[in-house]
Amino acid sequence: MGSTYYTKINIIICLIAMSRKKDSNENESSDMSFNNDDFFKKETKKLIQDYVAHTKKLNTEIKLIADTKPYKMAYLSRKFIHEFLKGSWNDRKIFIKWISSKFFNRKTPPQSGENPLLSLIKFNNEKIKNLNTFKEELTNLDRAMEELDRILLESNFNFVDLFVLKCGWNMDLFQRPQHISINFSDLGGLVLFRGAYDGVDQNMVKPIHKIKKNLYLLDMDHEEFFNYIADKLTSVKKPKILHLYSTDNEFEMSEIEKFEKMGFKILYEYVDEISPDISQKSIPDETYLKHESILKNTKYIIITTADKLYQEVYQVRKSFNLISSSNGVEYSHWKIEKEKISMPADIKTLIESRMPIIGYYGAIAPWMDYVLVEKLLKERPGYQVVFIGQILNSSFSEDTFSEYHNFHFLGVKSYYELNNYAIYFDVCMIPFIVNEITESTSPIKLFEYMALNKPIVTTDLYECRKYDSVMIGNSHDEFISKIDLALEKRNNKDYLELLKKEALENTWKRKTLDIMADLGLLEVKNDIQNKHHHPPP
Repeated sequence: MGSTYYTKINIIICLIAMSRKKDSNENESSDMSFNNDDFFKKETKKLIQDYVAHTKKLNTEIKLIADTKPYKMAYLSRKFIHEFLKGSWNDRKIFIKWISSKFFNRKTPPQSGENPLLSLIKFNNEKIKNLNTFKEELTNLDRAMEELDRILLESNFNFVDLFVLKCGWNMDLFQRPQHISINFSDLGGLVLFRGAYDGVDQNMVKPIHKIKKNLYLLDMDHEEFFNYIADKLTSVKKPKILHLYSTDNEFEMSEIEKFEKMGFKILYEYVDEISPDISQKSIPDETYLKHESILKNTKYIIITTADKLYQEVYQVRKSFNLISSSNGVEYSHWKIEKEKISMPADIKTLIESRMPIIGYYGAIAPWMDYVLVEKLLKERPGYQVVFIGQILNSSFSEDTFSEYHNFHFLGVKSYYELNNYAIYFDVCMIPFIVNEITESTSPIKLFEYMALNKPIVTTDLYECRKYDSVMIGNSHDEFISKIDLALEKRNNKDYLELLKKEALENTWKRKTLDIMADLGLLEVKNDIQNKHHHPPP
């Protein structure tokens, strides 16, 4: 009877899959219709419930049989024949230890073979566990679909942004994807953000988790749920955006084309050089091909975050649907007062030493100029150099610069505590090597440094040269000299006003308003403009 139940369950599952395939072939434009699944899912749940009840009853009966004297004698006879009489010397030793444990109540040693009835119980329990997991997934899926229906029905929004990059929400580096999504939701959008998956958002409720009003994390790894999302959004009579990132190695070109047919605007953010040095893993050929296809299709809207990337795209498509939008800052998060926060314990000693703190936070990666950092440590022993951030590869370890008493690595800090550390920096720096990667980078920390109202010194990076508040070191010696100069400007009112001005010109809200205007989501282009919004060709 148990096998009959299990066969029926498998048949139901196959019917579900066949119905999906049929829907897919009949409706190629949406490729996402699953409204006929309700009957199959109900039948599957009922069969699982009946099968689990039947198997539990069977296990109880098996246990009663296993406890009878006839079965125990038959089991002992079987083991004696197969292990002691016919088995190897090792099998005989194991049998003797086993039989001794039964007579003298010793701990039972490992056995060469399991009790067949107990093995059957174990097998049945594993099958029950798997089926219950499957049933729970079906139940969660039903709840998620109902919740999505409620969100679309009850939420007040002017457009939908479906963000499909698999980065998660609670990543160590809280960056552009999160900030743009927050501002989209604040400015009238409904943001459905791919997240809530193991490894990043493991504490989030799956498959839907509300971050704030009009901003939700969705478990888009669940294929049926993702298809349901797309199917429901197709019927939404408001602008819909499929939001892509150049760093995405998973979302395929064929999927993008399907969403285009379903009426979605395709928004592609080109945020960095596509390089294994950044992704810390090899880049599939398909990613490069997808990137080239998107650049050539002028119906797709492309955002570039650095002028070098803008020029690259401009060579392919001129300025058609091409937007330049550097990174920005959540000003209120970084503009804090020391008197109103608690001093972090692991930086307290450095602060109390009253020696200048020269700080850096962010990714600690191969493009860091470690020769420059060591020169600074060696030539300015009276400066405390602090690094905070995630180590991306073997180019740096906690023991790097351990011979210098004035170097301090404080590890990773979350976005929500990082400002409490950086506020104690006397000078903020970006000591990067100048190369293809760093020339294509708009450092988010640059604008956060501005909002902190801290003097800024960087190497000769193109995206940093744009701003009057940034002191540029064209060589190692000049960089260190600019650190000295920055310390003198700590209390210069005119310089501090310049930092504030440039920070406020580059808030995430302003960046988002500009993007929305270019996407046609605002009736009149907002007068708040980034002076570097459209670089010259």
